[in-house]
Amino acid sequence: MDHIDTPETKNILNLNKIYQGKPFDTLSENVYSDHAAIAINLCCQNYLNKIYFWNVSNIKYHYHFGSGPFAATHMFSVVDDVIPEKKIWLSKKYAEQINQIYNDFVSNKFDIMVIAEGSFDFFETLESKLKKDNHRYELVSNLKYPTDRVIHEKEKNNVTGILINKNKYGILGFDMENIIYKEDSRNSTLILPTAFIKNRETGDEFTIVGVHLPGCKSQYPENGLGELNNYLNMLIELYPNNVLVALGDFNTVPSNLSKKINKLKILEPIYPTHINPANQIVVYDNVVYHFPEKNGNSQNSINYLELENMDNHSIALVQELIKNIHESGNKLMDWWE
Repeated sequence: MDHIDTPETKNILNLNKIYQGKPFDTLSENVYSDHAAIAINLCCQNYLNKIYFWNVSNIKYHYHFGSGPFAATHMFSVVDDVIPEKKIWLSKKYAEQINQIYNDFVSNKFDIMVIAEGSFDFFETLESKLKKDNHRYELVSNLKYPTDRVIHEKEKNNVTGILINKNKYGILGFDMENIIYKEDSRNSTLILPTAFIKNRETGDEFTIVGVHLPGCKSQYPENGLGELNNYLNMLIELYPNNVLVALGDFNTVPSNLSKKINKLKILEPIYPTHINPANQIVVYDNVVYHFPEKNGNSQNSINYLELENMDNHSIALVQELIKNIHESGNKLMDWWE
């Protein structure tokens, strides 16, 4: 792929804060989600563990784009849209996202893939492709490994799953943490699929947590972050020799993560990943991690993949976000400092 001609965002933009953008008048049709994917290289004992996350933006939720930044674009489409072109585009998006995840997985571009906001049908179709071609994988999600509670129909449209390459990792166990708490005086539910795996070549053990934190009006889900921090700290205490990586859609910016997340480090973002319904351009898709003390940080390293190594759909969104920031006058918001 040719070099991506974008500003060096990590040097120009403050990605720990919020930029006030504006609704899109036009938008690249390559934009498939309101979130860009992120990926990391996690190096342990000179072995590169490649881990990916994408909030795919469930097609059943595209009606929400009728207000906010995407209202005048192709993203405002519904499953039974009366405009044939929009209906065709939505069907194309659904198929292409599944194919992209499948191809990136089977080609070994990524070893572990965390997918948020997939539907039951989305994961079922992805699994059928993997089974058909006899790929060795494990998929950890609240649908495949349910807790003892009832899974409501709405939840089936908002599933977070962890796809693991079993040729490279042994599966040591799973957890499906289900936390109910209050945010904005309302009940919220945080479901955290968690995989405990072992690298077959190096013997390193990992705890991988898929995160999709419920959002809130303030864009700072303080109580949800507190619950997440308690769970991650418990995992560190229970599995002190594991490398812990929690990645996903935190529905808030890194500077807010640092207010509630302790014992873990927050990986410094390198490009904006999202524009929310208030036209605010942000990094909601993040990585927090913890290296075990026994190994020492010198043996481990972690970094984001540069944008040019990501998929075309994520590249298209990030380019549109950066353009929007500049056209809106680089308006940095500080109102929750």
